[in-house]
Amino acid sequence: MPTAYVEHTEAKRRAGMNRVWVADGVKLSSYQNILVKGFSIENTKPLNSKIDLSAKSALFQEMLIGNLSGQGKNATSDIIELTQGEPYLIVEGNMVQINPGSRALRYWIGFGAGRSLVEIESKVNTVQNEKNENVAEFSVGKIKFIGCWGGDSNKFIDDGLRDIAKLISNFICGN
Repeated sequence: MPTAYVEHTEAKRRAGMNRVWVADGVKLSSYQNILVKGFSIENTKPLNSKIDLSAKSALFQEMLIGNLSGQGKNATSDIIELTQGEPYLIVEGNMVQINPGSRALRYWIGFGAGRSLVEIESKVNTVQNEKNENVAEFSVGKIKFIGCWGGDSNKFIDDGLRDIAKLISNFICGN
């Protein structure tokens, strides 16, 4: 269990995240193999019943694997694809909130009214010599509120997921 979290302002400066905790002495970037599990939607607060949360979770998992792989990591959603006997990271978490916002409010009022929000909490475990240990936790949220004629809410959600996947992969590969 984490003992201390980095202050919000330092976390934003370091990683663009809302809350960050990394265990002392752990260097996430030193791990080559990463297992990305599906992000739970069990307690997600969807503010629009038209959103397919399962599809958004699968999309986010693909985006995160793609970003990590693009930075030279062996990232996968299938443990069988990992190199046997080598230590690896497990990235998992919860999709806390997916709010498409209101296109009408964005168009007619603006100034942040009707904004969309995507919020994800995640944790990272290391697995080494069959020992599983929690080494990092963070939460990330992205808000979108500008678009032509109020913008496309579904695209805002996908863009938010893409931004968060990039932040998490940059954090793992740079820490």
